[in-house]
Amino acid sequence: MSKSKKKIVLIANQNEIFYRLRMPWVKFLIKNNYEVFAVTPKGKWTKKIESYGATHISWEINRSSLNPFGAILSIFSLYKILRNIKPDIAQNFHTKPNIIAPIAGKLARVKINVSTITGLGYAFVDRNNIKGKVIQYVATKSYKFANKISDKVFFQNQDDLNLLTTKKAIDPKKAIFIEGGSGVDLNDYFPNNKSQNRLNYKSFRKELGIPEKNFVSIFVGRLQYDKGIKEFIEAGKKLNSKKNLSFIVVGELDHGNKKSIEKSKLNEWKKEKNIIFTGRREDVPRLLSISDVFVSPSYYREGVPRTLLEASATGLPLIGTNMPGIRDVVINNENGLIIDIKNKDDISNAILNLSKNKKKCEDFGNMSLEFAKKKYDYKIVLNEYNKFYNSLIREKKL
Repeated sequence: MSKSKKKIVLIANQNEIFYRLRMPWVKFLIKNNYEVFAVTPKGKWTKKIESYGATHISWEINRSSLNPFGAILSIFSLYKILRNIKPDIAQNFHTKPNIIAPIAGKLARVKINVSTITGLGYAFVDRNNIKGKVIQYVATKSYKFANKISDKVFFQNQDDLNLLTTKKAIDPKKAIFIEGGSGVDLNDYFPNNKSQNRLNYKSFRKELGIPEKNFVSIFVGRLQYDKGIKEFIEAGKKLNSKKNLSFIVVGELDHGNKKSIEKSKLNEWKKEKNIIFTGRREDVPRLLSISDVFVSPSYYREGVPRTLLEASATGLPLIGTNMPGIRDVVINNENGLIIDIKNKDDISNAILNLSKNKKKCEDFGNMSLEFAKKKYDYKIVLNEYNKFYNSLIREKKL
């Protein structure tokens, strides 16, 4: 790449999610001589995003609406943003931007348009009803059109790549699989905290009301049904009689999301004595560090769940459903256990299995940490992206 700075726009549909996932990207790209623009909806994380060196520009998009008129307005507003910035590269993430951003980028004559499929989401969850099939058909056609005008399309798991290839919604020559999801900064996490007691392991457990010797299972994520929270709670209720087991639920209701748990249901669950609801927390690495196993019971089609990468960076054994993205990180009987979706018995049995086998837990946790060091470090992931950026820059003679 030439020594002159290249402009890159990172486009996402949520202000907070951009902050949570893309700050390592911003740091890496600035260090590699890019001028970085963050295009997201307005939100309280904007100042933090800009504190990392990115220029934030507000873009309005309704991430859950299926209204085509709203999509047209989002395309037009993004087109105006891109036309003003005149970036060399526009990189988008998440379902709606995957469709909208390449169209806006092409209209604005952006030189390089690339997409990252961070999971195929709700539209591609197996459903046999007519509505589900119609939604999947429309989504497939939309991906096909958007991917056709993109220069490259990156995938976080092989299943999504294979599915869109089978449905002829992606040209295999444009499709690139990059392992490690969005990557994580390993320095943010605390492996082997029990032995090193870096974060006052005992006192933090006591603060949360968890007995020191209890085996702790943790769930981190939005409290919505397709994340498997109901099955996790039911597994916890089933194991309520086991006095040496505790459960932590980290996350809040996702108001406006059709799959969100009802507040009345959450209040009912909070009555369970062995389940601790922390709500929204900014110290997730600390909470992971006092846990013994991470559970991902989701049946939503994700790219690669960041929470699993975070748990791996903490050196935790993993329990995860047999879903695309999850099974990319949870390797059965190597660093964790694969379970069936919507199966509380599978969850409870897997937790019991690990709680009774300290050696297996340690071996799984050590392997998780090894995977994190070799594959999930954001510098490794972003170096792969940067190779393709540079290749496209040379190809376009920028």
